[in-house]
Amino acid sequence: MNRCLCVLTCVVFLLVCCEIPEYPYFLKESGKLYDVARDFSSSKNPAGAWSYGNAASPGGDFTLITENNGGTDLNSWTGASGSAVTKNISVSAVDDPGNSLHWEPGDLSFHPGSDGTYCVIRWTAPESGTCEITAIFELIDQQANNTDVHILHESHELYTVELQGYMDEQSYVSKSAIKVARGETIDFVLGYGSGMSYFEDSTKIDAQITLN
Repeated sequence: MNRCLCVLTCVVFLLVCCEIPEYPYFLKESGKLYDVARDFSSSKNPAGAWSYGNAASPGGDFTLITENNGGTDLNSWTGASGSAVTKNISVSAVDDPGNSLHWEPGDLSFHPGSDGTYCVIRWTAPESGTCEITAIFELIDQQANNTDVHILHESHELYTVELQGYMDEQSYVSKSAIKVARGETIDFVLGYGSGMSYFEDSTKIDAQITLN
């Protein structure tokens, strides 16, 4: 009995005298995560915060892609001059031997157009806040030459790099939170690089945006 009373007294002391946060930090709700591959839709464009389109230049006028190939393994939204956003929506790896390409389940890639058209994957802020961005780009065609990738907040370029050759991988992590107003955009943009050839330009993208 005395032992139980001692334990109860200690508990009351902790509750009264110690500053205990309403929620432990690890239980607090974090921002909403938007994942470009996970959130891909084979039936809708736009789909939620994401849309797929074309532009004549990074930050140029955005034209929505409207054609989907209906694929049950590789599903693609195909736009001007052969530009495309493609995802392996199956549970098995998919190879395209004719084009020296390989997609693991869930992989998402995009491809520019033959006439220099840029392929754009756009995120539109559903509400105002601050966002953090992470992105990895990788050339996945074994015959790849080069591509240029860009990340833009509205017309402001946050990042640009040219990928050089098969399996060249470059990444971006925002150094600080980026203020966004509702309706503002973050664009992931792919061009055909300094080689000015769209052949073998398929580039894998793995990108996430966290909105707080």
